[in-house]
Amino acid sequence: MDMINKDLTHKDEAGVAAAPIAFFAFNRPEHTHRTLAALAANDLAAETDLYIFCDGPRRPEDEDAVTRVREICRAVAGFASVHIREQRVNQGLANSLIAGISSVFE
Repeated sequence: MDMINKDLTHKDEAGVAAAPIAFFAFNRPEHTHRTLAALAANDLAAETDLYIFCDGPRRPEDEDAVTRVREICRAVAGFASVHIREQRVNQGLANSLIAGISSVFE
């Protein structure tokens, strides 16, 4: 367990560890904006690596909302690093979670 924590966390001057955050987004721009703003307001945000996974549209009517979500994600700031993976087609929640979490741990 200590090996995992050592590899995935950063510690500030007080020894407080900031674990990476995996954020999954799809077609809800307002929810995405509010959630990312709240995460960025966290005291350890500047020490935190943020991994964002944007799923692709399920159907044509999702495309505008998915595009807006991606624009919000691309504009996020205030973290140690931001990594964004955008899917061209919809992977579905289960597949997105499995692939995303696996890639963060790799």
